[in-house]
Amino acid sequence: MMGEPFPEHFVTQDRIAVQLEHRLLRGIVGHLPAGSVVVDVGCGTGDALSMLARACPGLTLEGVEPHPQMRAEAERSLGEWATLTAGDHRDVGPAKDLIYTTRALIQLPSWDAQMAAIARLGERLVTDGLLLCIENNA
Repeated sequence: MMGEPFPEHFVTQDRIAVQLEHRLLRGIVGHLPAGSVVVDVGCGTGDALSMLARACPGLTLEGVEPHPQMRAEAERSLGEWATLTAGDHRDVGPAKDLIYTTRALIQLPSWDAQMAAIARLGERLVTDGLLLCIENNA
């Protein structure tokens, strides 16, 4: 979203990437029926979940984050808008309509680990569910 506050250390490329990611997510979730379950794997401080909660209030939002400080910040900012879980891609429960990651799987130690994580997340989707992975290495 234009005009969003960004951390001071974000360079222009980071800001543009986040704006594009948010636009993409809003477009996708806008087609989901009310009550759909959406999970952000590696949700960080919950920025994308917060945006989705405001844009599409009928969704059930979940976040999974391994880092305690980031998860605590997400809990403070999201309140009851989302359910947060300590963990990573292995801790996503079943029956999700949309699972997305942004720069989370790239943190795994190898290509094989990344492919295994994608396969695992795909198994957690409902029939016709969507897995969206936005990853980069630069």
